[in-house]
Amino acid sequence: MIPQLDITLDLGEGPVTVVTSLPVWMAWEKQTGKTLTDLQNGIGATDLAILAYEGCKVAKVVVPATLDGFSRKIVDGPSLGGDAAAGPTEGEPFTDN
Repeated sequence: MIPQLDITLDLGEGPVTVVTSLPVWMAWEKQTGKTLTDLQNGIGATDLAILAYEGCKVAKVVVPATLDGFSRKIVDGPSLGGDAAAGPTEGEPFTDN
């Protein structure tokens, strides 16, 4: 199962929410060398920035050409919703079905 995360951020033109889809996760895996099973160790700031950046590109939100430029443009967020908001319960491992 591919996690569906709602990521809300503001690039200076009001809040926008993007959803992580298969292409977003594929781009994240290519850029980080991680796989979905690595999410059980948590999501770092760079992971979140990549997911937001790639999510914006898939949603056709105009973003700077580089991830660094994108991260400097963020004025609020990113914050997580979707599967991440509920989070796993104590002792419940993440599974990559």
